Amino acid sequence: MLLVDEIWGVGDEEFTIKSTQSMLDMARSNRTIVVVSHSMELVRDFCDRAVWLDHGRTRMVGPSADVIRAYTDAVTAPDAGSAVIGVEA
Repeated sequence: MLLVDEIWGVGDEEFTIKSTQSMLDMARSNRTIVVVSHSMELVRDFCDRAVWLDHGRTRMVGPSADVIRAYTDAVTAPDAGSAVIGVEA
């Protein structure tokens, strides 16, 4: 299993491309990758399933698209503030 925490937030374009390719290669070899991110685009692109955490509590677990939709709807509310963790299996 690989745990990735906002890896795309650092480095130049070459690093980002190399990191992305490496993640895709690992995913194709049936390795589990856990992506910790506030980037909905990253979670949507790399993760089959997602966990929405809100102040240390699980709000939702399920297909990434469903979790992202619920999270996005909730962050428009005045009391918003949480993170989504994506899981690629």
